[in-house]
Amino acid sequence: MPFTPYHWGLTLVLPELACRDNAPRKWSLQTMGVLLVTIPDIEGFANLVLGIETIAIHGPLHSFFSCLVIGLLGSMLFYLTTKLPPIRASFGVFPKWGFLYLSLVPLVFHLFIDLPMYTDIEPWWPFSTTPTSFYHQSGSMISFFITLVAWIGYLSLLFVRLFWSVMDR
Repeated sequence: MPFTPYHWGLTLVLPELACRDNAPRKWSLQTMGVLLVTIPDIEGFANLVLGIETIAIHGPLHSFFSCLVIGLLGSMLFYLTTKLPPIRASFGVFPKWGFLYLSLVPLVFHLFIDLPMYTDIEPWWPFSTTPTSFYHQSGSMISFFITLVAWIGYLSLLFVRLFWSVMDR
């Protein structure tokens, strides 16, 4: 289903882990991630909502090549347009290529979540236009479980940070 928050769990939890005490950076990285992860579902939106049936629901944007291109362009655009201080992560200073990591991982996660659920995805596009069947009968349940764990992780981190901020007063 296009534009659902189904794929947003990992996109929200990674900046939460990487950006300790830097709310502007965390929120801007989360916004970037949500926008980038939503891009592949534009095809489904065009097909299902706008009625453009010539566009496949899971077309070229649901491929590893597209994940790489969208991730590179999105992280370059984000890096060039933000003037926020460097990311201070709990494990040290987050490197400059961290933008790329925080954009590519959720995009690939989106693709891996969709692969076991649908038979029309062409993950190797443009090198092969034959759909690779990673479809599994229980694929929807596996994908749902993975995204549920990501969302629970994100909400747990929010709760812990809120609890610590209240306890510090």
